[in-house]
Amino acid sequence: MEKSFPAETIHADGIILRKHRVEEAALMFQCVDADRERLQQFLPWVPYIQSEKDELGYILSSRSSWDNFQKFDFGLFQETSQAYVGNIGAFDFCWSDRRCEIGYWILGEYEGQGWVTKAVAALEAELFRMGMHRIQMQCSTKNLRSSAIPRRLGYSYEGTRRDFALVKGRFHDLEIYAKIK
Repeated sequence: MEKSFPAETIHADGIILRKHRVEEAALMFQCVDADRERLQQFLPWVPYIQSEKDELGYILSSRSSWDNFQKFDFGLFQETSQAYVGNIGAFDFCWSDRRCEIGYWILGEYEGQGWVTKAVAALEAELFRMGMHRIQMQCSTKNLRSSAIPRRLGYSYEGTRRDFALVKGRFHDLEIYAKIK
């Protein structure tokens, strides 16, 4: 399969997925820092983002991974207010097998409003357009809101990886969901 890039900006149903920009590092850090306690319940990267400089490093790494066809990471923004609400990305690409994984997170004040579901649907459509055959998501069995998203979008539950992720010194079981084009 020939590799291709996704659109750098994707508009879908009131949400914008936009490739990370260096000038957004301060905003992203402020949002993560303000919601740190909630986010670190399930996300292993939160302790590594301790400053705006760390966030900038993440953005630069993300952009490099984009250029190397390894990861396509986006900020999520409400279309009307332009408010930053979280991140979504596609990663773990196996181009020869035409498969990848989607991961996402949202700030607490926007949780439960459908933004991530809309963003996942939009990114999924872009990945299938690019030629992906299989898209996978993994969610902690303890994160019921997160695991509701793949079920809502018609992904099939494929199993549970026991004690697969270590977050804040505790192992989490991860449910695996997948959709075939």
